[in-house]
Amino acid sequence: MKFKKFSTKESLHFGWETFKKEWRFFVPLFLFVFVIAIILDEMAERVKEAPLTLSLLVNLLSLFVNALLTLGIIKIALAFVDGKRASYSDLFSLPHLFFRYFFALILYALIVLGGLILLIIPGIIWGLQFSLYQYAIVDESRGIIDSLKRSSDMTRGAKWDLLGFYIIIGLLNVLGILALGIGLLITMPISMLAAAHVYRAISDSEKNSG
Repeated sequence: MKFKKFSTKESLHFGWETFKKEWRFFVPLFLFVFVIAIILDEMAERVKEAPLTLSLLVNLLSLFVNALLTLGIIKIALAFVDGKRASYSDLFSLPHLFFRYFFALILYALIVLGGLILLIIPGIIWGLQFSLYQYAIVDESRGIIDSLKRSSDMTRGAKWDLLGFYIIIGLLNVLGILALGIGLLITMPISMLAAAHVYRAISDSEKNSG
């Protein structure tokens, strides 16, 4: 029997309502993340002409910190979706997941790139199919290959709904950018909460259908 795995409207509503209630938490959180990103970009720019070793170290540091922030944001978003409290310390609480996330990211990028080379459409489909691997790593501690397989299983029958969701989220953040960039302090938290809600809805639908 075919059933809808998630509702874009419900996920966006959850993101907006949660942000309204917890904006004092999310605005400083994302302000901190944006400042860190600016600092890392500035460091990378300054070492472009530096010795290769220094440049490599700075870029590795940037990669590591960005990965931790991504994992931490996912953990925080899932906590709110599950009705739990989160703290700023959660941003840097998953260093043990760095390598599996890093190599899963590389595989994901190669899969999507390969699909794009094959007349673009396969790249879009595979991009949607494996797009939840990060959540599988954080939420279920899945391994590199297993996280991609888990995403593939979860997104079966939901790819076009996911495409619509990602397009809406993309447009939402474009509006945030147009609002002098400051709007991202609103649209990014809403997006991350909505995306986590989508993941949890799909995960729950899998359990209920099992």
